[in-house]
Amino acid sequence: MINETKESVYDREIAPLMAKIIEVCKREDIAMVADFELDANEDCDDDPLMCTTCIVPETACTRLKQAAALLRPKSRYAAMVIKRARGAES
Repeated sequence: MINETKESVYDREIAPLMAKIIEVCKREDIAMVADFELDANEDCDDDPLMCTTCIVPETACTRLKQAAALLRPKSRYAAMVIKRARGAES
């Protein structure tokens, strides 16, 4: 397709295959790491759009554990929720 984004190609063609791969890997206890760069251009060198899947149990080899740790996104945000207990006064 003309002018189709890598993300749309991934969604249409790769995602269904990955769903099956993930299903089989989980069922058969197969460790795996997959990483796809979907939006690489000069404007996003430091933060490109990625799709990463890691199934890395404790029993996985060191190499896969290191790859998964390297590929996991670094969070730039922190979330916090503050709730007031019922009946608490303002």
